[in-house]
Amino acid sequence: KPQRVLRRSLPSPSSARLAGVAMAWQPQGQPSGKGVAYGGCGGGGCYAAQGMPAPSTSAPLRQVAPPQQVAAPRPSAGAPNHPPMAVAGCSNPTVSNIIKGTYMPSGLNHGKPVYKKDGAAAGNVSVLMYYWDDRDGPTFSGWWFGPKVGGDQVWAYNGNKASPVPPPSGWKVPWDGPEDPVLRLTVAAASPMPQQGGLGAGRPMPGPGCGQSVPPQRPQLVQPNPAAIAAQEEERRKREQERQRALLEQQQRREEEERKRKQQEEEAKRRQKEREEEQARKAEELRRKREEEEVRRKEQAAALAVRKVIQRVRIANPETYDSLRAELEAAQEKHLEAMGSQADKVTQEAQQTLEQTQKRIDDINRKREEEEQQKIEEERRRKEEIEKVEGLVK
Repeated sequence: KPQRVLRRSLPSPSSARLAGVAMAWQPQGQPSGKGVAYGGCGGGGCYAAQGMPAPSTSAPLRQVAPPQQVAAPRPSAGAPNHPPMAVAGCSNPTVSNIIKGTYMPSGLNHGKPVYKKDGAAAGNVSVLMYYWDDRDGPTFSGWWFGPKVGGDQVWAYNGNKASPVPPPSGWKVPWDGPEDPVLRLTVAAASPMPQQGGLGAGRPMPGPGCGQSVPPQRPQLVQPNPAAIAAQEEERRKREQERQRALLEQQQRREEEERKRKQQEEEAKRRQKEREEEQARKAEELRRKREEEEVRRKEQAAALAVRKVIQRVRIANPETYDSLRAELEAAQEKHLEAMGSQADKVTQEAQQTLEQTQKRIDDINRKREEEEQQKIEEERRRKEEIEKVEGLVK
């Protein structure tokens, strides 16, 4: 049994009335989006009915204001003040087939003109260009392409809130996608105005359903609004300058960050190199100290061995002097290289010891000779006295 499915939930009855909620009918067992849809074009029903893609519904739902706060599109009274617009060049072929064409002013919304496509898209779908202010937040503020003013189904978006008319460039397709560089709006030539009877009588008149299109028009020359065009161009120029300034500032920030990063890397490398050099210096100094201590220890050991013999020479007597002197000379020759820096000092000590010991030994020998001579003299005198005494006795 067929089911009726609500396409979108609105926050309040009043906002639901304004948004024009669409109802879709879909038989059971049939995939979503493939059934026959009924209702207004704003709800997307006519898209499924005609087999054409519905507008993007990925935009966030807008909290539509109460009726007394929303300026609904008014009839085209005062619309001749705004020139017709031509849309061309969309990169998305599906969206391009829907929105390209000539648009005529069709009232106001939120203080700015609403444009309606001259001739419906495939499936008699109405295509509007309208402005929405920031009453629902800055995300929703800007210019939109959609089948209904304030609807949640849209094809394109432009965030230029200052432009009094639809901006000539800067449109995003889809609304939250990248900017389409080829989509352009220009001032179009005059469009026919409504006629009573005649050639225009056979054209369909506008209505709320998706099967109705733009009313018949009669030829009328509408001059472009120079102030609006100048404002659009000035706004475009300001946006371009702002974009260029932002790009320049971003590039400068990146260059500054890159420069600081390189400085930090160079500083880190320099500090690392200094630490490595300091560690190498300390290691070399420690190794040198150890080598010096080892050499000093060996020198002291060699010098000590020689000094031990020197000490024995100092207490030598005439009987041991010659042998100790020979031993000292042999010790000096053996440990001369090992003594290193102490060799000269130890050699001087040995030489002084030998000289002092030699002098002492000479003194000892001289005293011994003198004592021996005294003994001989005394023995001679004693014999002489004995001989004298013996001569007197006789």
